[in-house]
Amino acid sequence: MAVLFFVWQPVIMLFIGWATSEDRKPVPVQTGETWSDINTQALAVSGRLGSHAFVLLLASLVILSLARIVPVRLRLAHRQHATASRERTQPSTNNLPELAPLSERDALILNETADYAPGESIQTIVLGKPPSVYFRVLYTKKGEPVPALPKAPLRYIMATVEEYPNAQWAKYLAEYPPRMYLSFDDTREHALVLEFNNKVRSSQLARAPGQTAIPLYYTWPSGNCVITIDYRTPDENLEVVRAYLEKYPSSIP
Repeated sequence: MAVLFFVWQPVIMLFIGWATSEDRKPVPVQTGETWSDINTQALAVSGRLGSHAFVLLLASLVILSLARIVPVRLRLAHRQHATASRERTQPSTNNLPELAPLSERDALILNETADYAPGESIQTIVLGKPPSVYFRVLYTKKGEPVPALPKAPLRYIMATVEEYPNAQWAKYLAEYPPRMYLSFDDTREHALVLEFNNKVRSSQLARAPGQTAIPLYYTWPSGNCVITIDYRTPDENLEVVRAYLEKYPSSIP
């Protein structure tokens, strides 16, 4: 359907170009033979110019159609390949080891980090396949108001630690995160970058520094955990990322 959408406009334009490029037939003029001869020659030249213009229009429309269709087809092929790879590499949910959740204090960094103070932490158990435990805390800059839960501050950095039964699931879900707003196959939105001598995935290549329309995040697997740092502030202080990388070194080779 996408290909048809890009093609129908050039086809209509081709029809119009063909319909208007017919050779025009001279009409006898009663005012004199000399004027009729001049008119005949002018119409012949106009017909040749119309044919040349039609050829140029045809070539231009072919190029325009290819310029629209080829990127769409390449993008679709890339997404299909990435989706097939995601399905092929998904770990098994059979015979998973029993999940032994960490405590919130062991999972999260609950002390002040680079002028950012942690708020209340949250622990959530998800009985899915695979089962998991989420630990989450919001860091706000010192001096900024912190509302009580469930309200969130206007600007904050959020740290999330997701614990899974084994390292295979953590590695898989760090590469293919189940977030609706994220295109896992976009090499800029989910790019591999190097931070503090660790490979992590991030959206930093898809956005300008300080841009809030595209949220900045860093995520990586570490053992059987996935750590994600989300920025909901234009202050892109990476000291929180550094602190979590020291606690949870990246498992990405």
